[in-house]
Parts: sequence; C-alpha cells; structure tokens
Amino acid sequence: MTKYVQSLLLALFISSFASLQTTRAEQLSFSDWQSTTPFDGSRTSHAAALVNNRLYVLGGLFASGDTFSLYNDVQTAIIGNDGTISPWQKTASFPEPRSGLGVAVHKGFIYIVGGFSKQGTLADVQYANLQPDGMVGSWNASPNRLNTPRSNLALEVFVTKSGENYLAAIAGVGEVGKDTVHFDGIEVAQIRGDGSIGQWKTCPFHLKGGRSAPASFVLNGFLYVVGGWGDLIIEDVFNDIQYAPIRDDGCLDPWLTNETRLNLPLYGHTSTLTLVAGSPSIVVLGGNAGQGNYFNNVQFASVGAGGALGRFRFDKHQFRTPRWGHATVRYNDFVYVLGGAQRGNEGYLNDVQFTVVGRQ
Repeated sequence: MTKYVQSLLLALFISSFASLQTTRAEQLSFSDWQSTTPFDGSRTSHAAALVNNRLYVLGGLFASGDTFSLYNDVQTAIIGNDGTISPWQKTASFPEPRSGLGVAVHKGFIYIVGGFSKQGTLADVQYANLQPDGMVGSWNASPNRLNTPRSNLALEVFVTKSGENYLAAIAGVGEVGKDTVHFDGIEVAQIRGDGSIGQWKTCPFHLKGGRSAPASFVLNGFLYVVGGWGDLIIEDVFNDIQYAPIRDDGCLDPWLTNETRLNLPLYGHTSTLTLVAGSPSIVVLGGNAGQGNYFNNVQFASVGAGGALGRFRFDKHQFRTPRWGHATVRYNDFVYVLGGAQRGNEGYLNDVQFTVVGRQ
C-alpha cells in the first residue's frame, strides 16, 4: 500500500470519525419519565399552554359508551424548579365547551380558536388577558371569526419580518355540506396591540394533503406541519413534514416537503422544540397510527439552518401508557405529556408526566 493510499484512508477515517462524533453530539438524551400532580377530569383533544412557569389545561372531551361530555374549564398549576407541579386550581371557564380547540398565548393574552361543540364545528375566537397572579380574566368573543369552522386544528403565533404578529389556524376538520372534510388550508389573522384579533384571511398556498390533528411549530421564519389524519382510516395517516417561509403579509410561500419523515405515520401526537446547548431540535411524542395503534414513544430530529429537518431517531425512554389526543408543553429542559386517550375500557387519562432533555 502506497503512502498516498495510507494517507487517504487515514483522512477518510478521521472524517468519518468526526462525522460520527458530530452525529452523536446532535443527539438528544431523555431521562426516565416521572409522574407529577394530575389535573381534574380525564380527557382527550384538550389543549395546554405555558406562560413563564405557569401551566394551563383547557377544554377537551370525555366519552363513556354512547354519551360524551365536553369541557370548558381552565385549570392552572405552577411548575417547580425540579419539574414537579403544584396542585391545580380552577380559573375562569370559557364559553361553549369544546374539544379539538386551538390554543395559543401571546403577550399576556390567551386565545381559543374553533373546536367541536355539541352544536357542531366552531369558528369563533375567544380571548382573555392573564392576571398578575396567573388567573385568567374575563373571556371576550372576537367579532372576527374563522372563514371555515374547524376543529382538531393546529394554532400558532408568529411575527413577520416587519414586526407584525399573527395567529395562524392550520388544517383541521369540519363539515362542508353533509360531508366531513379534512382541510389543507391555512387562515391567518393579525393580533392587534390591545390583544384583539383582526379579520381572518385564507392563504393562497395549501398543504399537500388535507389533515386533522397534526403537530406544528414555528422556527426561524418557517411554519412547520408534522403528520396528521386525512379522510381515510389507514392510508391517510401522514408521516410527512411540510414547511413554508412566512411572508410579511402573514401568509406563507409555497409549502416544501422535508426529505426525511417521521418514523411512523401519526395523528393526535404532539411536538415541542428544544434548544438544548443552543441547537434546535423537534421532539414528537406519542400519537395514533390508525387501527387502534397508540404510541408512547419519543422521536426527535435536528432542525438545520436552512429549515430542513434531519433524520428522526427514537429515544429508549418511553412515557407510561400509549395515547393520542394528549397535550404537551416544554419548560426549560422539562417536557410534559398531559392526559389523552388510551386504548381499552379505561379510555381517558388525566395524568401528567415529564422527562428532562439533555444532549448525549
């Protein structure tokens, strides 16, 4: 073997080793999941929100046999430095009990958009200011409603390059005539300085495949949509990730499909961003793949500077009880799973579990 070949092989080895070390450095680690204080009332298709270290749970569905109940309660608790949470307190309930509601918080206000009620799919926007003690103030109904009523939507807040703030109602499910339709459209509305919402406008570019119960997140000027459920039971459970640049008018440029996908198709899953060591990664938790296949796994992928996601990897630490329709928040390096639907006679959950995220 010539010295040139030896040098080339050595260089390749060093390069491969460096690449392996980089890959390892990009991987997240998760601690064993721990249980903390459950909230009141088992449920699924509810929402959760976080303001500083205060956690909120809103709405949702409980079913037993042929009957079902919808919630309009708001519960709140404080997260401690060790990740455990205080006893839950009830605060101001919102109008019209519902499940599949979109919830977001922005600058001292909490917003509820759409959802499913006993009167059908909703298009309303309810908002309330958050008091200094963390309690929710009186709820206000915005005169500006969604153009298309929808439930099981994703709701995000983002700011454009010019500094304008928007709510984005993403996908979801509703009725068109007598048909149930999974939507591929996005509506946006400007958030005014007083917390009120402007008129909703339907954006021109659509997702590739209508879907309900997707996960979503916003990062570095992109809106991301992860998975979701289409019109069919099996074939239309998605494992794709689509993302689009946010325009200055609050709408989006054409959607891009990420080269890598979830390790399995999911709906009713949750996602959260983590910035451990300053590097962004998306964490996806649980969900339903159809035919009663519920999951309790954790998968994650790094987010590149250009917006694309890397390969999804599973972590070995799973939370207790496979589920879908749960809620998730992240506080510092703690990630939480709250409630959801499980398979079997017990049906619904009100537990709260958390893990600590770090880097390997």
